[in-house]
Amino acid sequence: MTPTEKPVTFSSTTDYEEVLLPLRRALESRGLRLLCNRFRRNAFVSSMARQMSDGLGCYLVQPGEPVRPDTVVSSLGSAPAEDVVSEAEQEEFIRLWIDSCN
Repeated sequence: MTPTEKPVTFSSTTDYEEVLLPLRRALESRGLRLLCNRFRRNAFVSSMARQMSDGLGCYLVQPGEPVRPDTVVSSLGSAPAEDVVSEAEQEEFIRLWIDSCN
């Protein structure tokens, strides 16, 4: 953080997912990425996953395959740098994944 940058702070009364998305945007605006499962290309969060994990669980999905309980991972678990993409790239992958499952 440079002397002119303000600290990034967020809060939520709902769950952690509500905080992770604006955190991602703030980091991306600074050219940074958080290397966690939630920001992987193939990370998908359903409303049920949010409710069951207070927003700390996500599915790692594969094209043509529906979500399964055994694909839930910790959203804040570490992820390889090559698997973490921008919000736009992730949204496109998830859109294509949803189409592949229909």
